[in-house]
Amino acid sequence: TGRPVDMLDQRFTGRGQGRTIRRNVEMCDLRKQDRKKWTLGRLAKKYEMRRQSVVSILKEEGKWRSLAAQV
Repeated sequence: TGRPVDMLDQRFTGRGQGRTIRRNVEMCDLRKQDRKKWTLGRLAKKYEMRRQSVVSILKEEGKWRSLAAQV
């Protein structure tokens, strides 16, 4: 989405904010390292979420990396 990072940051104000951001960046890293091994379904299973959620997270990789830099 084309929203600025500071607006997105407001959505992540809570206890698990740092963990969520780190998890999503880790997911992007795994997918980048070995795309064949870390299929969307395998990532979904590892992190116990729906495949479509993984797709959304990977699509917004830049957002997660910029949020990780701020935390």
